[in-house]
Amino acid sequence: DPGSASAGNGESARDVTSGDYKPGRAKPIAPPKLTDEDSRAAPLADEATAVKSYGIVGRSADGKEIKIEPSEALRELIIKELNAPATGKDGAERKTEDPDLGEGEAGRQVFGTDDREQVKNTKTYPFSAIGYLEAKSPKTGSFGSCSATLIGPRTVLTAAHCLYSHEDKDWLSDYLFVPGLNGSTADDAPFGA
Repeated sequence: DPGSASAGNGESARDVTSGDYKPGRAKPIAPPKLTDEDSRAAPLADEATAVKSYGIVGRSADGKEIKIEPSEALRELIIKELNAPATGKDGAERKTEDPDLGEGEAGRQVFGTDDREQVKNTKTYPFSAIGYLEAKSPKTGSFGSCSATLIGPRTVLTAAHCLYSHEDKDWLSDYLFVPGLNGSTADDAPFGA
């Protein structure tokens, strides 16, 4: 059942050695290019399409592809939301575009001043749960990288394009997660890889 906790098998967690982490071999994995920016928020014309879009596609621990349909409770919620009246003036659809945004990728930015500060101690929570994810393309043999977050003892959350290559039309392989990475060398990985 997706979203439920796993009791595990009593086995101690194992990690790969720091020798498996080779800084600099991976390049950031770009999200897939969309042909039409509006398709990012494409309307779901019918209930069946909307419900199907909430299914789960993934791989099991043994590498088999799995597909899980949305639960009945989720189906009912989706259909209820689709059939709810619009909340704009006179029940009309509201346009959600921000007029300050430009066209395409170049128009995306953080507004205001950038007041971020570098976290120096990644050994403490929540920074210890954030890390570097690397994966290999079986087709080209090249490595790509993304960020990811631990959401359980053996579960990492990341973007879909960090796991599946739309260009290769295949799952990536040889995943490597480095929690709390604070630099670009194996010595900067406080918990190993």
